[in-house]
Amino acid sequence: MQEKVKSNGKLVRQELQEREVVETQINSVKSWVQETKEYLGNPTIEVDAQLQELQILLTEATNHRQNIEKLAEEQKNKYLGLCTIVPSEISLQLAEVALDLKIYDQIQEKVKEIEQSKTMSQEFSRQIQQVAKDLTTILTKLKAKTDNLVQAKTDQKVLGEELDGCNSRLMELDAAVQKFSEQHSHLSKPLAKKIGKLTELQQQTVRQAENRLSKLNQAASHLEEYNEMLELILKWIEKAKVLVHGNIAWNSANQLREQYISHQVTLRRTVSKE
Repeated sequence: MQEKVKSNGKLVRQELQEREVVETQINSVKSWVQETKEYLGNPTIEVDAQLQELQILLTEATNHRQNIEKLAEEQKNKYLGLCTIVPSEISLQLAEVALDLKIYDQIQEKVKEIEQSKTMSQEFSRQIQQVAKDLTTILTKLKAKTDNLVQAKTDQKVLGEELDGCNSRLMELDAAVQKFSEQHSHLSKPLAKKIGKLTELQQQTVRQAENRLSKLNQAASHLEEYNEMLELILKWIEKAKVLVHGNIAWNSANQLREQYISHQVTLRRTVSKE
């Protein structure tokens, strides 16, 4: 009887030890699941590094699931050999942790979400780069010198229309990036910095366009004044030629005086215009 009691006591202790090992394994997986949930809710690292970390978590989740499935099968076979069923406290914990390991699907969804946001961020960067390239081209043309006023005014109009187009694209980009940043704060800082630099370039280009337009208007005004003056001078020159080459009438002193005065007036005006 004593031997039987000792044997049963030994079996009980062994059973308790084995159950403790099983519970330790289950609790370890549960702790991993909890840590993973917290990480998914508050990622703090750069996007590419985060994707690498998530791939590691996917591998770990797969390994944990396989280990739990193996553990459940071992427990089933063990108690089947003892002609009984798996104790409810063990089977319940195994079922709970198996359900917890569906976090694998959440990790996959997170990977998909980050990859999509990364693609969108890259597309925003591409569009920002294209607008910057177009603005730089416009700015270079605005700084170019020319001696053809008519062509310069035509070019100014075309460049103004192109600049308006860039301004509209910048406004749309800025609004889209702000909306994107509200949902993807981890990607907002680099995009905001790029938008800021693009805005500075746009403002510089606008100032250059306004300055060039002002100079073109001044040049047009000066040219108009010059043409008017030239036309007046040419008329006086023509009139002077007529007077110089005309016949002098000697009929009377009064007529001579009038012709003399006319010559003097023409000469003074011609000299003053020159």
